[in-house]
Order: sequence, then C-alpha cells, then structure tokens
Amino acid sequence: MFQLLSGQEPWRLRRRRHRHDEQRPLRRDDPHAARLGSGEEVPPRAAGLQLPDGGAAGRDSPCQAAPPRGVDGAAPQPRRGVRRVPEGRRRRRAVRDVVRAPRVPRLRRAHDRSHPTAADAAVLRRADRHPLPDSGAPAGGLSRPRLHRRHVSGVGACGKRGALAADVSRAVEQPDRNRRGRCEKRGACRQSRGEGLIVDVLVAAPARRSPVRSVVESALRIRAFERTLLDLFKGGHLSGTVHTCIGQELCAAALHPHLRPGVDAFFATHRGHGHYLAYGGSDDALLSELMGREGALCLGRGGTQNLRYLRFFSAGIQGGSTPVATGYAWALRRRGERAVVVAQIGDGTMGEGTVYEAFTFAVLLGAPVLFLLEWNGWAQSTDVRTTTPGHVLARAAAFGLPTHRMSDDDPAALSAHLGEVVERVRRGGPFLQIIDTRRLMAHSKGDDNRPKDLVDALWRTDPLARLAAEDDDLRALLEDAEAETARAATAIFARPTLRHGDVSALPPSTVVRRSLELHADRGQMSWGRGAEELNRALHALMRDDPRVILLGEDLLDPYGGAFKVSRGLSTSFPDQVFSTPIAEAAIAGVANGMALAGLRPIAEIMFGDFVTLATDQLVNFAAKFHYMYAGEVTCPVTVRLASGGGRGYGPTHSQSLERLFCGIPGLRVVALSQRHDVARLLTDVVATDDSPVVFVEHKALYGQKLASTPPIDAEIVPAERANGDYPPLCYAPVRNGAADVTVVTYGGTTALAEKAMETLVEEQELRFDYVILTQLWPLDVAEIAASVRRTGRLVVVEESVAAFGVAAAVIAAVAQQMSSAFKARAVGSRHVPIPSARHLEDEVLPTVDEVVRAVADML
Repeated sequence: MFQLLSGQEPWRLRRRRHRHDEQRPLRRDDPHAARLGSGEEVPPRAAGLQLPDGGAAGRDSPCQAAPPRGVDGAAPQPRRGVRRVPEGRRRRRAVRDVVRAPRVPRLRRAHDRSHPTAADAAVLRRADRHPLPDSGAPAGGLSRPRLHRRHVSGVGACGKRGALAADVSRAVEQPDRNRRGRCEKRGACRQSRGEGLIVDVLVAAPARRSPVRSVVESALRIRAFERTLLDLFKGGHLSGTVHTCIGQELCAAALHPHLRPGVDAFFATHRGHGHYLAYGGSDDALLSELMGREGALCLGRGGTQNLRYLRFFSAGIQGGSTPVATGYAWALRRRGERAVVVAQIGDGTMGEGTVYEAFTFAVLLGAPVLFLLEWNGWAQSTDVRTTTPGHVLARAAAFGLPTHRMSDDDPAALSAHLGEVVERVRRGGPFLQIIDTRRLMAHSKGDDNRPKDLVDALWRTDPLARLAAEDDDLRALLEDAEAETARAATAIFARPTLRHGDVSALPPSTVVRRSLELHADRGQMSWGRGAEELNRALHALMRDDPRVILLGEDLLDPYGGAFKVSRGLSTSFPDQVFSTPIAEAAIAGVANGMALAGLRPIAEIMFGDFVTLATDQLVNFAAKFHYMYAGEVTCPVTVRLASGGGRGYGPTHSQSLERLFCGIPGLRVVALSQRHDVARLLTDVVATDDSPVVFVEHKALYGQKLASTPPIDAEIVPAERANGDYPPLCYAPVRNGAADVTVVTYGGTTALAEKAMETLVEEQELRFDYVILTQLWPLDVAEIAASVRRTGRLVVVEESVAAFGVAAAVIAAVAQQMSSAFKARAVGSRHVPIPSARHLEDEVLPTVDEVVRAVADML
C-alpha cells in the first residue's frame, strides 16, 4: 500500500543500494512525505540526472525543481566539467529506465570527437520521467527495455575533456539489432581512455523533424478548433452545448500517433473533439455536424457528444462506453485482428459502477483495451477530491488491472510512454493509464464557477501556453489555425441545412416474415418443452455460426443456467459461452460492443427483473447506435429476459418489465408464447435481425410443451410483415363464422386467455377473433383494428399492470385507426408488487374469471 500511495514503483523499493540515477525512497524531510496517508495522490518522482553539484534535475526532486523543457523535451544545457566516471565503474555503470519513443529519429552509433548539435542533444535528453514498474508489479506496468552501452571519446571540438558528457543528459535506447552493443571502434575507444571520458551515449542521426514538435503542433490545432467553437457559440452560430478539451489536448495529441485509424478503435466521452481530430477525423465534417449543415459527420443526429468516424465512437453517457469498448476489443481479438481499443474516461466517472464492471470483464477476458483516464480534478463543477475517496491506483490494483500514472506537462515523456503502453496492450491484455491534466475552460460553454485564482493558476501550469509563449512559430501556428477554422465555419454556415425526412431508428431490412412459419400449431407436430426447444435452437445457432456468442450468469455445465436453457452449450462450444460475473450492466454493454464489432451475441438476463441494471446499455447505447451514427453501423444483440410470475418467486423475481422497452426507438421487443415455434423465432432473431432485440421468455413457458393444435373453435389466419418486423399469430372462428369479441394477448397470459375463451364458448356460445402478439414494439395493430371494426369489442390481456402497459398501447393504437365507437377492456395485475406466497400471488395476477367478466361487461 505504501508503494501505491507514494507513487514509487515496487522494483525500485526493493533495491538495496541507491545510485545517483535511481529514485530514492521518501525521506522524512521530503515535501511529499507529509502528503502520505492524507488521501492526496503523490505523483511518481522521476529519475533525475546527477549534476556536478549533487543536485537532481528530475521532476519532483526535493533537491532541485525540474527546469522548464522545450518543445522537443530538451532541458537547459548543464554546466561543463562533469565529474569523470571512475575507471572501475565504466562497465557496471547503472543505466536508468526509459521507454521507447515510437517514430523518433533513427539513432546511429557514434565515435565522434566533435561536439553534438543542439538537435542531437535534444534527442539524447529525451527519457521517461515517470519510471515504469516491472511487469510483475502489483500495480502493473511495462517491461523495461534494454539499453546498450556505446563508447565515445570525451574530447570535444573545443579541446576540453568532458564537453560531450556535459551535453548528454540521458541514455537513449539502441535498436535491438545490435544487442551486445559493441562499438565498431572499440580499439579507438580504448586508446582514448587516457585522454577522454567514456559514457553511455548515442548520437542522433541528423535530420528529421522532431516527432515531439508534431505532438505539440497537433495539440495546438486542437486548441484552435475548440476556441473557435466557443467563439461561434458566443456569436449565436451554434446551439445546444459543447464540451471543449482546452487544457487536455496533449492527452490526445501524444496518444494517437501510436494508433492506426480504421484498425485500432477509440471510444470517447462527451469531451472527445480532441481525440476525434487526432484520430484523423475531418474538422469540416465535425463543424458541419455541430452546425446542422450538409456534409455533417453524423447527419446532425449525434452533435458534439455522439460522433463516429471509422472506428472512432463517442457517447455522452459517463462510463457507459467502457463495457462496450471491452466487448469490442474482445471481438477484434477473436477475429484475429492485432488491434487496440481505447476507452476514454474522466475522473468524475470513477463513481460509476459500470466502469468497475468493465474493469472486471476486461481482466477476465484479457481484452486488449486501454482505459485512458484523463484526471483534470473536476467533475463538472465538483472537486473530485470531495467525491472520490481512497486511491485510484489501489482501486485498479484490486482488479489486477495493470496501471500507470503520469502528467502531461512533458510532451516528449508522455508520447514515449503512451507508445510503449499501446504496444503492450496490442500484445494482449487491458491497461489503465491515468494522465494528470487540467481543464482550463468551463465544463460546457460558460458554466464555470470555479474560483478565478484557481483557474489562473491552472493556466500558468499549462504546457501548451508556455510553449507557445516561448516559440514564435508555435504562436503563429495557433493563430493561423484559429483563422482557418473560422473561415471554414463561415463557408459551412452558407451550406444548406439538413432535412430529417422519413427515417427509421431500426436498420433497413428486406426480410418479409410470415406468421405461418412461426406457428407451433400449424400441423400435427410433436414438440418438447419450451426450455428444450430453446436449447435446441441455441445449439444449432452456435454450430452454424461461430459469431454467435452466449454470455450470462451461471451458464456453464453441469448447471447450464437458472432455467437450463443453456445446458450442454459450454461443453459443445467452450469458446462461444462466457459465464459472467453478476454484472448486468456489463453483460449488456459487452454484448453491445461485440455486436458493434460484427458478432451476434446473446445476452441472458437470469431474471427479467434484473434488466433494470442493464437499461442504460439498452436504451442509451444499443437503441441509439444505428440512428445516432448516421445509419452506418448496426448492433445485432439479442437480450433474453426470463420474465413473469406464477412460480412464487416474489416481488423482485416475478415482474414483467418488457413494457419498459416498448416505446424506445431503435429497439425491438419480441415475446414468446406456447403457440410460437420458439426455436424458429429465436433463430430468426439471432441470425437475421440486425436490430437490438429484447427477447421475452415467460418462465412458465420453460416447463410447458408447445401447443400442436389451434385453440378450440378457431383456425389460423395468415399474416405477414415487411421490413424485418414479426407478425402476430392470428385466429378466427372456424368456417368463417362471425366473431363477437376480439381478444388480444401475448406471452404467459396466452393460456389464461384461452381458458377464458373456452369457458365463454361452452357457456355462452361466443365466438372470438384471437390475436397473439409476437412483436410488442414497434407495435402494428393492423389485424387487430380490422377485427375490431367487425366485432366492435376489444379485450387485451397482459400479466403486468395494464395502465401504461402493452394493453393500454394496443387500445390507444386501435382507437386512432377507428372511425366509429367501440368498447374496450384491459385486464392486468393489481397495482401492487407481486407477493411471494402462492395464494397471494394468484390473487394479484390476472385470472380467468377476470377475463370472463371483462368480456361479459361488453355484451
């Protein structure tokens, strides 16, 4: 725990000797020591360069503050006259840890008596100021790359010994192709020992533009874009909201050069403009999106918070994207893609339980997902120190999630470190990277109530502002970028505005479904129980399509799920069944990510009551993806709910909550009954439907055999639906007799309604048009309305409370299509939770007598 609180790495604490280039443990007089135990986070102390006077040049050193660094990570030139390295320590000289900086100028070995150029010295000084732990450290980390010694004469062009060593402040990693690191001019080095100094050094090959400057320039362009957005809001040219990343630009600019757009994926938060631009997204398309003009990235549907470009996705629900990113990463790895998925989160999100569920799944699945936590210290208007107890590193360590923390004030170190982190994740396994940064502007436009002196202090610590102030070229780049963005906005504003048109929230489909294919009672067939038929369908689906993945709780053999629907699947298809922790939000979210990546997952919610924990993932993610992202993606996830009462399970395990999802654009809600061919219906949903589907299975159905013949005094009436919708099962009196009443029901109340109709047929010789809904939402009542025009009477039966439920929706929809009056009754449960005692449950749930009375009241 001391290791986590102090920010020191475990491998460093185990060292017995403390060399001048290693991190010392905290001393009693260290200014950081007083912060231990207070809950305040202590930044890792960087390994410092031992200067001639014994001071340490590393950041956070108690001896000397870190000097300001330039665009290329260069520090001011140290004094000449560096002490000589004793002869006996030349070969066992300690080499400090650094990380590889991708795309840095290629280094060559040098045996040169000339003084290095300023550009050389800048590359030579680059190093990771936040050392990484060994791979076996509890808090995770990266393996330390090997450095190789090179022998260079210490006689400079000016004739003074030690001049080269004085200009070289750090060792730099050598390419692996020469692992032993022997100098080609070893003999010459040996000859020079008497007159010069031998140091571990590489000299940069001349000549290319510094990648760190590219990072800074990219960050400045992002800042220019964001500042222009704020100006457009002030001028009344943008509406709604915007969350700028001013102050946090380096988090994006330092990361994305190490990602491959279109291969690697990124899931951003509401504050994601910078990452979108750094990923390679078009600023013109984003501006058009915000202004609602032609050329908009998501046709004006996503706005500032919900963007998509290639494999870049952003969403405005805090923390909700983390399980989606985890499922997406697992799917890409399953397909054999060597891709990295990054999930951006903010420090305010550390209160969301979904984030910790995602951490759990990422570790269990070994998903190649990088959680990027940008720690700016504020959750909208709240100081996170007042809402985030404990230590964030300890939280991640509890999940076995490798973690590292550093700040963004050194662009060179940040870029180098993130490159190594990305490569680690690419090799497999999750990682949490925390970047300490700052939010310089309001949470959204102008709602900043933080103290002015605090904001002013943040501006003084901003590395981009400092670098731009010190470099005329960078300052000019920022001004030019702002002017260019303003000109682009002017041109976009002149474009035609977008028109919505007749657009569906569901993916388009050419599938025509016919009810005769869904009837279990279409012929003299022998059926098993509902659970057996569903199990048979799942076996066939997994056998025929390896993209079908089943995930849920307690699915593994020999248990096989709470209702035995998944029995035998984990034995036959071990790579396609994932028995999850108890975490419904992550079950649905991970399934969403898998579906978004092209798999066809089935998420089982053990009891339908528990779906409330997954509602955010269904309502705000699965239902929105297709429409929100301009119709360019689909999310073919099937969420199975074991719904309904009648088994004495009590108030929290007996509800019919499918009604919660009826009325949500972008979702389909489908319900089984004993008259449905449940295997065929499940197969159609999983294999052919590109929409997210809530698949309702009443618990009573699992133990019932499917019906093989039509109801008494009724015959099947064919129905069909286009656009991938599911038709109802329709029945009319035999021999074309006229019906007296139209009865509509679905799911578990099918048997109840049929018993009531049998009673009325036998006792009062009534005849019925009978409709069993297959698709509860979107709701199409064409056959029902046609029947009510003939009968003038409508009874709708459901197990849930009828008010504001399916029954109410059916009656209202029929009324809108009627030109004449009709009578209607809705039968449902009482307006109380469902009790556990069986006789009390029978009183609360709808009964046969209530249906009979409802029909009799209309005669």
